[in-house]
Amino acid sequence: MPPAEGIDLAALRARFEDLRQRQAQDTALRQPASAQTLAQIESTAAAIAELEAGQQLTSWRAQTFAVLAQSFQAAVPHALPAGIAPGAQPDIALAVVDAQATLYAQPVTDAEMVVRSVTDRTTMLRIAESGPFSLVWSAGDGFAFVLSQFRQVY
Repeated sequence: MPPAEGIDLAALRARFEDLRQRQAQDTALRQPASAQTLAQIESTAAAIAELEAGQQLTSWRAQTFAVLAQSFQAAVPHALPAGIAPGAQPDIALAVVDAQATLYAQPVTDAEMVVRSVTDRTTMLRIAESGPFSLVWSAGDGFAFVLSQFRQVY
């Protein structure tokens, strides 16, 4: 049968081949995902959730510490304990105080000023730096001074 007039056979064949390739791709896409693909999807979703949680914590921490620092600055000198260096500014951060570190009521290593010795690594808020000491705070101890070499700031 001869081709109809006005119809480009080569273009029609190209269009037909294009449609067959689309049909093959569509069929392949309808197949269930492989175990490897599912595992990649799950691990990516978990990573996204972890990053979102980390961002929320970081944002909360920054906002909370900024408000706390502002409240200390507004109340200075009454809010900070005696012994803090003049002009010390609040610089609030999470800190871990090493086990066996000593907490002092004043920034001096005097036995009469000992608040307590830390038995385990303890998380506290670092409030400010005062010479070789860090002013720290915890709910149990309130304000105390610790030698800066015995704490890590995060």
